Amino acid sequence: MNAPFSHAAQMAAIAHERLQDGDRVNGRALLIGAIERDADCSEAYRMLGASVVGPGKHEAAVVLAQRAVAINPKDKVAWSNLGVNFWRMQRHDEAFEAYARVLELGNAPSSLHHRIGLNHYSVGHIALAIKHYERALAIDSKNKDVRSDLSLARLASGDLHGGLIEHEIRWQTLGKTAVWDCGLPFWEGEQLSGKTILIHHEQGFGDTLQYIRYLPQVKARGAHIIFAAPKPLMNLLEGQCGIDEVIDIEKPGDLVKVAVKADYHCPLLSAVRVLGASYDDIPAAPYLSATGDGPTLKTPGSQLAIGLAWAASPGHERSRQRSVPIRQLIDLGAVPGLRLYSLQIGPYAKELIDSGADHIVTD
Repeated sequence: MNAPFSHAAQMAAIAHERLQDGDRVNGRALLIGAIERDADCSEAYRMLGASVVGPGKHEAAVVLAQRAVAINPKDKVAWSNLGVNFWRMQRHDEAFEAYARVLELGNAPSSLHHRIGLNHYSVGHIALAIKHYERALAIDSKNKDVRSDLSLARLASGDLHGGLIEHEIRWQTLGKTAVWDCGLPFWEGEQLSGKTILIHHEQGFGDTLQYIRYLPQVKARGAHIIFAAPKPLMNLLEGQCGIDEVIDIEKPGDLVKVAVKADYHCPLLSAVRVLGASYDDIPAAPYLSATGDGPTLKTPGSQLAIGLAWAASPGHERSRQRSVPIRQLIDLGAVPGLRLYSLQIGPYAKELIDSGADHIVTD
């Protein structure tokens, strides 16, 4: 009987073509067929592991990559894939070990140094992260993702202004909102007295909540500030930090109406860059209030009330890496004069009770 493929490696090669074309169903079926034909087909294990992506699936990807390197210890791609899945699982020491094997094999690609940099960044080795990002760019200077991660590392190193300058690379790697299509010129420090500027939210809610503290500096230049925000933040931002109007960034019709009367637009973090901000002159908290008329902080029996939100969106692939365990925050309850409140929503809110912190933190 004539077989459709002469050997497993041929099946794996065709599977690679299918996967490259976006045909995951047939690509993975061919890889499984290759393994059934030859249990020692390392390429099939490596590619099958690389095709297993998504939250909760990293353990399976690790096992498949381990099988690949056990068969072929010189498979640099499999070692690198093993490392990146260890990184996703926060098994950072094992990730470093896997990456070290690739370095030992020589001719490390740009992607490897990028991944090593990400692992260093995750454990707080900022200088080493920058070193590896720069090595990655020395190999591939056009890699926008590496340059974006380098900008974040620069920010984390203490260089707010320089980091924000480099962080403009994000507009080559991220999607732009409809604000960019309104025909408004980008504000780069032009005179604002008597002018209207449309400043807009970008990326996460946290960025907006942290950086609107700089808007009074824009207001001081004589600007009328319209802020385009996601709907969940609109009520909170009304009247805050010199904002004159708040509009829904997700309603293109509203953006077009505002663009008719605005003179400039600027993303929030870009506005901070234009202002020349540094870590030495960060406007102090509190700068948000419940009414928009000034801070309201006193509660009965306390001098200061602090709201805690410790967990990121549960749908994010790296939600846990972006969150803080509640047990690391409740020590604040031992400080005299403080009153702690939970502002956490979503499934992680129950950690307040699970940890016993509900005796210390008011929901």
